[in-house]
Amino acid sequence: MASDPNSWSTDDLVEQLCSSTSLYETVNCAIPDNSTRHSLETAIRRKGIDGATLFQAVNTEVQDLLGDDTYVFIVRHLKSLSTTLGHQITTESIQALETKQLLMHAPYTTNVKTTTTWDHLQHWSHAEDAYELCVLDESEDTIDDDEQTEYDDDPDDERPIPDVKPRTGRLSDEEVRGIINECIEIFTANWPPERDQETTEDYDTEAFNLWTDAEDTDRRSALVTRYNDTVGWLESRIDSLADRIRDEKWKSADEVRRQCHVLEESVQQLEQAKWLLSIYELEPEDEEPEDEESNDIQAGIHPEVIDLGSDLSDDREETVDVHSLESATHTFPKQNFPALASIQSVAEWDWASLVRKKDRKRIVMKVIYEMSDQDREMVRERVNSIK
Repeated sequence: MASDPNSWSTDDLVEQLCSSTSLYETVNCAIPDNSTRHSLETAIRRKGIDGATLFQAVNTEVQDLLGDDTYVFIVRHLKSLSTTLGHQITTESIQALETKQLLMHAPYTTNVKTTTTWDHLQHWSHAEDAYELCVLDESEDTIDDDEQTEYDDDPDDERPIPDVKPRTGRLSDEEVRGIINECIEIFTANWPPERDQETTEDYDTEAFNLWTDAEDTDRRSALVTRYNDTVGWLESRIDSLADRIRDEKWKSADEVRRQCHVLEESVQQLEQAKWLLSIYELEPEDEEPEDEESNDIQAGIHPEVIDLGSDLSDDREETVDVHSLESATHTFPKQNFPALASIQSVAEWDWASLVRKKDRKRIVMKVIYEMSDQDREMVRERVNSIK
């Protein structure tokens, strides 16, 4: 295979674009799947595209299969590797320039002796002189055609390539920080995965079973300590990864978003740990048979009645088992926290209900949610400095 991409045959081009992945890795583009590369090979062989053809015109079918960005990056990279392409363009430019200069300096003199002021114009009536005049007239169009050909062969000409925007420089630290926070909010909102009514009910039942098991085995306090440490470690890890992303120099928002995927697993683990911690932090409530409120608490011992993901206001009819008042000494406390709190659920909380119920946890989460990115970042930095 020739080392100069401009001299590649169709087989060479198929080998580089369809059989090998090194070219895509070099330009840092996504590698097409097997189906796309098979279609690409079929299109290249059907049209007989070789290295020179790839540089001379835009192949729309190849461009559609590779994608606009990948097509542009590959063609630019191959042009930069070609030595004959640059020499060919330079030679054609010089020849066109010499032709233009020669035609511009064509003499308009005559050796015919004149007797009057206008007699020197008679020599244009000769056939040879008239032919010279026609050549000179056509030469202007020839110059334009040469210049147009030179312009069309310009390797830096990007006119036929749509949707290609030149880079405008590096992103500022403020822009990178905003993109990171946006990605973290998206990852947080996506927890738990496959959120639906059935999944929410499963989480509610699991929360009841986890709390009951921990309380019965006297492990609840130990689990609170454990998940407190886990939450702190995961928050520190996410902050560290985010700071490393901010320290890099980025040219586009898409690059930052791709890099932010390293945070997704840690964010999911953090949400899971916070959810478990919020369960184990609930203190048991002693039953008071004489107290009317104890009936409401006792009703929560039945899994079919508890709904950890319910709204703040609960209009359902209270259900009380009259035989359960004599059974247990402690019950799973009434819900006073948002079990599956996320960006979406926090946005739906009502300030009036929060203040009326004096729900401090939800109030804090609501305040943090309504902060700007700059205020949240300031709070995070201050909390880290206190730690």
